Amino acid sequence: MSKDNDAFALYEKALNIQFSTPKKALDLLWEAAQKYPNTLTVHNYVLDMLISIAQQNHFWDDAIRACSLAQQLKPDYQESYALEAEACQLDKDGKFIGALDKRFRKDTRYGKWFGTVRDYGNKFADLGAHDRAWKLYNEAIVIAVQDGTSPHTVRVSMANLLLKENNPIAAIEQLLVGICEAEQFAKKGAPKSLITSLRKALKIANLNSSELTDKLVDRCKSKGQTEALALLRELVK
Repeated sequence: MSKDNDAFALYEKALNIQFSTPKKALDLLWEAAQKYPNTLTVHNYVLDMLISIAQQNHFWDDAIRACSLAQQLKPDYQESYALEAEACQLDKDGKFIGALDKRFRKDTRYGKWFGTVRDYGNKFADLGAHDRAWKLYNEAIVIAVQDGTSPHTVRVSMANLLLKENNPIAAIEQLLVGICEAEQFAKKGAPKSLITSLRKALKIANLNSSELTDKLVDRCKSKGQTEALALLRELVK
C-alpha cells in the first residue's frame, strides 16, 4: 500500500468512531499525521478532522497542537490556522466571545458574504453579545442588498433576538420588512417559513390571528413596507 492509502485507512477508522470514542479517533488521526505528514490525505482530511473532533469535545490542547502542525504542513493557510489556534486557546480560557471574534476574522479574511456575517451575528447573540450581533445583522443587510440578494433571513434573526429581548412588536416590524424585501428580491417571494415566524411573533404579542397574518402579508405584497407598518401601528395603538 502507498503512504496515502495507509493514511486514508487510519482516517477512515477514525471517521467511524469519532462520535463513540473521540479520544481513540484522535489517536488514530495523530498516528496518520505523524507517520505520513506529507500525504494528500493528511493535508486534505486528517488535519481538519483533528481540529474538528478536538473542538467538538473540548480537547483544546489537541486542537491547538493540530493547528500548529497545520501551519507547518500547509503554509498557504498559515494565517487561518494561527487564528484558529488563538480561538482554541481563548475557548480553553473560557473567553468564548473573544474566541468567536477570532473565528469571524478567520472566516472573513477573503471577503464577507452576508450569510456568513448573519450566522456570526446569531452566534454572538447566543453568547449574549447583543450589541455585536446587531452590528453584524445590519452589516449583513447592507451586503445582501448590494449583492442584489434578499436579506429577509437576516430579518428573521433580528426578530428572534428582539423576541429574546421581550420586544415582540419590534420583531413583527422586522418580519414585515423582511416579507417586503423577499417580495422585492427573492424569485419566489416570501417563503412560508417567514410567514410562520410572523405568526409566532403575533402570538407572542397577543395579536394571534390567521386573518391578521394574512392581512399584514397581503398589505406587504400589495402596498409595500410603509403601508404594512402603518397597519401594524393601527392595530397596536
